[in-house]
Amino acid sequence: MNNESFFHPIFGQVKWYTDRTEWAGIMQLPNGKVIEVAINAAREDKQMDIHSRSCIQLMQHTHTLFETLADDLIETHNETWNEGESITKEEFIKKLSLEMVAFYNDGTSDLYFDDGDMFWGHIIIASVDSNGLYEEAQISG
Repeated sequence: MNNESFFHPIFGQVKWYTDRTEWAGIMQLPNGKVIEVAINAAREDKQMDIHSRSCIQLMQHTHTLFETLADDLIETHNETWNEGESITKEEFIKKLSLEMVAFYNDGTSDLYFDDGDMFWGHIIIASVDSNGLYEEAQISG
């Protein structure tokens, strides 16, 4: 691990991890929530700028992303994981907690959510395209 780090105006304090070849840090969202970020980028500013734009696009689509994620997984929850108690889309969204975002070199991202125990403690991973728009979700772990 290299000790190289700096403050980025979008991502906050980030540190370079040579063993993972990525920047990692903690970012505060507009709602005050603090999340982890992993930024798969070369150590040059140009790539970091691309990820900054991806992050801004993602934040602009956060509400839509949560809605679409709920639309995609609510039926799976209510038919398979609910232990006899269905929940509404609004309840589903309230239980989601964004914990981490991984930004990739092609401009796509993966968002890692705590499932609020809707899927028995599994992680929900939502994939987002380079425009910050939802593509698909999977239940992992």
